[in-house]
Amino acid sequence: MIHPRQTIRDAVKALLLAGNVTDVGDRVSANRVKPAWPDKLPAIRIFTLGKETSEVYETAPKSLKRTFPLDLEIGVSGGDNITDVLDSLAAEVEKLMHADDSFTDTASDSFLSETDTGVDAENKRQVAFIKLTYMVRYKTYAPEAIDDDPELHDLKKVTAITTDDEGGVIESDVTLQE
Repeated sequence: MIHPRQTIRDAVKALLLAGNVTDVGDRVSANRVKPAWPDKLPAIRIFTLGKETSEVYETAPKSLKRTFPLDLEIGVSGGDNITDVLDSLAAEVEKLMHADDSFTDTASDSFLSETDTGVDAENKRQVAFIKLTYMVRYKTYAPEAIDDDPELHDLKKVTAITTDDEGGVIESDVTLQE
């Protein structure tokens, strides 16, 4: 079973590839475990390493509103105008992300929440990056019960207790159909 976060990362990757970000080509990765930066830059990495929050949205059937940070890291190499190149690429990516903030309906919505820049000091060449963090919201339903769960299949009778207008207790047994 694919988790919605993976579906969202894949949709963002498809969105960026289809948007043909200047000089990036097919160097868009939805996996941060790969080497820090490919040999050829610029490139974009998409990852979800931050903390996700959830809140109950509906109780029957139970559904959750979930929010997580989606990071897009754009890397470029060398040159005196490295900051200008980063800003130009970031502007292109932000425009694409804003144009489809639900990523082909894989999320409820998203918004840019933080931007961070830096230099990859461990790299043998001069690599600068800009990280765009989007807060992404989506909804999930509680997992369905496993069909062979004996605790669920043993439920045969429910007792409902209510009160009448005079405060008297009314107890009703309801037998479930098999």
